[in-house]
Amino acid sequence: MAGLAIPLAMTGLSALAGLFGNRKQTTTGSTNSSGTNTQNSVQDVDLTNMPEYAPEVWGSILEALGTLRKNAANSTDLSGYTTQGLQSINSGADMKRRAMENIMAAKGLSYSPAAAHATGRVESGRIGEQVNFMNSLPLLQRQMQNEDLSSLTSFLTALPTGSRQKGTTVQNTTGNWNQQGSSQQTNPGNMLGGLFSGLGSGLAFTAGNKMWPGQG
Repeated sequence: MAGLAIPLAMTGLSALAGLFGNRKQTTTGSTNSSGTNTQNSVQDVDLTNMPEYAPEVWGSILEALGTLRKNAANSTDLSGYTTQGLQSINSGADMKRRAMENIMAAKGLSYSPAAAHATGRVESGRIGEQVNFMNSLPLLQRQMQNEDLSSLTSFLTALPTGSRQKGTTVQNTTGNWNQQGSSQQTNPGNMLGGLFSGLGSGLAFTAGNKMWPGQG
């Protein structure tokens, strides 16, 4: 009986080990990871932005532009202005001469040296006015041409202009990320299954011992 007690005790211990070895087990864990993402993008850019006009508006713009350019490029024709100016000078001088002759005739000096001198002064004045007038024409012409150039410049400045953007854009984007988490896993276990499994192992051990030589 003493020889059998030890195997039976071993069988009981094996059954208990199986019983408690298959209890519910819980496993927990955690994760913590971080990093940096960097993205680079390169893009070629070629953008054009131009104003748009209705056909009739564009036609009027071209016509006005042509007239202004022609006026600015060519000297202003002052022939009519010159003729009118000389006529005015002559008319004024003739009126002065007739007035002077009437005065001299009233004094009985129509053919006197004084009358001749007075007539000479009138004619001298006529010639002087004509010279001054003709000398002022180039300056007047230049002034009018400058005004034409100014009008052309103002017209061009007032027109809407387009734009064009061409080149390469480079964009770098860097971001940090951080990931944290936890996990828990539960194994329900099978205590009865462990008990019977341990008991079976113990009985097998006991049966084996009974078969050893010298056991009664």
